[in-house]
Amino acid sequence: SISVGATSEIANNFHAGIWLGSGIRSASITERFINFLPVGLDAYEVIGNPELNHEINRQVDVILQLKKEKLNAYVNLFASSVENFISSVVLPGVKPVVSTSPGVRQFINIPEARLYGFEFSWLQKITHYLKNNLSTTYTYGQDMKLNQPLPEISPLEFRNRLDQMLVHDKLAMYANMRYVSTQDRVSTVFNERRTGDFTVFDLGIKYFPSKKSQVAVDVTNVFNVAYREHLSRYITFTKPLNAPGRNFSLVYTYQF
Repeated sequence: SISVGATSEIANNFHAGIWLGSGIRSASITERFINFLPVGLDAYEVIGNPELNHEINRQVDVILQLKKEKLNAYVNLFASSVENFISSVVLPGVKPVVSTSPGVRQFINIPEARLYGFEFSWLQKITHYLKNNLSTTYTYGQDMKLNQPLPEISPLEFRNRLDQMLVHDKLAMYANMRYVSTQDRVSTVFNERRTGDFTVFDLGIKYFPSKKSQVAVDVTNVFNVAYREHLSRYITFTKPLNAPGRNFSLVYTYQF
């Protein structure tokens, strides 16, 4: 692999950069030689392909960053062209070894694939005791030969977290919100399934009785939302594995 780029301060506290890179990835042992075993995120049995070509990725990243005393904003825009993208497709005429398996996939090379996306973060110190951290990511993947989406691409995700220090830095509280959009750009040759959007909230509090110890109480998925990550596994072909519901945790930490 090789990469080259440059970053410069083009205005007061504002930096911009561009990076170009190229990398080659050989197919793994699994991708070449797996033999009727469910190694993916679902119950499909998978067979390898010893004749897989190297995957060649060429990518450009444009990076913009604003750095101030109480603000750090960052965005990374990227575009990638991948030759011989390694993926897999369903083989309709092949029966699985296990009767409960929905079918069989085989690893293949997609001659040309394109991926576009961005990463964005905004860290702001609102006051001496309060800060806000916002971030979002998105990737758009396309199989150029079949003119359809690439499989197993995560949807748009948005996070926002507030942190508050109290009682002379003895007490810290946080509130976290995570939103993930619907993913309906799914691959038909992969027999991929869409997932719905969801929003979850987490709350937590920390107490620092001394410099070496802390007590933390956290509540994740406060509203007990039933949701599924797009890249989570299935229990059976028709029954997805949901993410955990509401959870409480109490942790005491001491540093020696």
